[in-house]
Amino acid sequence: MDPTSALNASSLSTIESSVGRRPMLVLLVLLVAGIALYFLSRANYLFFHGLVEMSSVAVAITTFSIGWHSRHISRNDSFALLAVAYLSVGSLDLLHTLTYKGMGVFPNVGVDMPTQFWIAARSLQACAYVASGLVLGGRHQVEILKWTIGFLVAAGLLGLAIWPLEIFPSCLTESGLTPFKIGAEYLISALLAVSGWLYWRRRFLLDRSLLHLLLTSIGLAILSELAFTIYQDVYGLANCVGHLLKVGSVVFVYRALVLGTLRAPYQSLFRDLSLSHQALDQELAQRRRTEEQLRAANLELDIFVRTVAHDLRSPLTVFISGAELVRRQIPGQGFEAVMQVLHGMEEKGWQMARMLEDLLQLARIGRLKQPAEMVDSAEVANRAVHDLQTQITASGSQVRVESLPEVHAHPTLIYQIWANLIGNAVRYAGGPERPIIVGGWRNSHRVRFFVRDHGPGIPAEERERLSEVFFRGVNAQGHAGTGIGLAIVQKITLLYEGRYWVEETSGGGATFWVELQDAPA
Repeated sequence: MDPTSALNASSLSTIESSVGRRPMLVLLVLLVAGIALYFLSRANYLFFHGLVEMSSVAVAITTFSIGWHSRHISRNDSFALLAVAYLSVGSLDLLHTLTYKGMGVFPNVGVDMPTQFWIAARSLQACAYVASGLVLGGRHQVEILKWTIGFLVAAGLLGLAIWPLEIFPSCLTESGLTPFKIGAEYLISALLAVSGWLYWRRRFLLDRSLLHLLLTSIGLAILSELAFTIYQDVYGLANCVGHLLKVGSVVFVYRALVLGTLRAPYQSLFRDLSLSHQALDQELAQRRRTEEQLRAANLELDIFVRTVAHDLRSPLTVFISGAELVRRQIPGQGFEAVMQVLHGMEEKGWQMARMLEDLLQLARIGRLKQPAEMVDSAEVANRAVHDLQTQITASGSQVRVESLPEVHAHPTLIYQIWANLIGNAVRYAGGPERPIIVGGWRNSHRVRFFVRDHGPGIPAEERERLSEVFFRGVNAQGHAGTGIGLAIVQKITLLYEGRYWVEETSGGGATFWVELQDAPA
């Protein structure tokens, strides 16, 4: 381990141990407070309920306030999302407290409405936990403002459904809990359990002590919900236990969301640095493996090039020369069939020779030793046209080279682009009717070239495959060619961080485009 990693790990361990001892103290304080509150509930349950719920509301609003004001500097969008949700949860809890039986704030309210507000608040809280678990470690930044508005809108709709619309399902009647209320508590418990699983699944993104605080909060919330499935009296023991568990849950989530991050501000930073360091090490290791594989592949390619140059060219030359010699020695009359076979052998031999030459050129691209220089593209294009003059004359084509920009590149590779694109147009779209146009221009630090013909064109479904080695489209059948020229063009464009594509020419035909970075590395 390098010194930086050791320092990060040591610092993180120190922070974790210091924060990790605090939950035991908090748990002890909660236990003592719970016992005191229990005796208070036996003496005056309404006072107990009001004290517990208002404390929960105060903690919820504080949690929201700190989460909201620290949203721009928070290193964990998941925690910020959970924090801002407590504004809506606390608002519904406040309505639950004010409408509770015996409070007298709303004299005509029965026992059902406060229970409805309770279910609404717990449902929203469970959904917030699940949403927080889902976005934990996400690649995209969470828009906290939109989530805050969404939670407030959801709380408002739930409140309207309870009063004045009164369309929220009944939860508590004089005869006891309704099936809806009991089922809702179980569903809320299930959602909380799912959120706990989401946090646990991404536990490597969280500090260990903060993870324990969150899971403890979720566990207490689940026990609280289960306690509220069995009570019969709003002043009864099960109701008291449920409220005490709820207070414990709120305190632990408060500590996880606020104290755990604000009192240990470097904790998330060290963890992020450690994770980034590990990711960088993995990326470097993968890059080294890739470079080794590329070196091995290049070695194999060099061996292949030498084999092609020596072992295949020599016998191929003998094959072509022998067929030509025999054809010249045989009198033409009466041996037409033999002459045709020999002529075909020569053509196939020269086709194979051209294919080998194209393969050698394709293999050499990217391994040129000479440095890049400023190249006159027009001069190179005219030289390619001159070298192709025999084919141009034979096809009856006309090639017109317009103004072209200079480009910082290797002259050999620029020549290969023009020779292949112009030769391709002459071969497949040549004719005396309309000339083949060669042009281009500069766009900032990039240059763009084109070769436009008015031939049969390229079907749309074939354009993406033109740069594949040996691929020849439908319109190429019957024409000489190896199917490698456009693959060479594609490889050169990638070498110069550019792109290559084909478009339909207005009025019929195809336009081949090449865009190159002007100053390659």
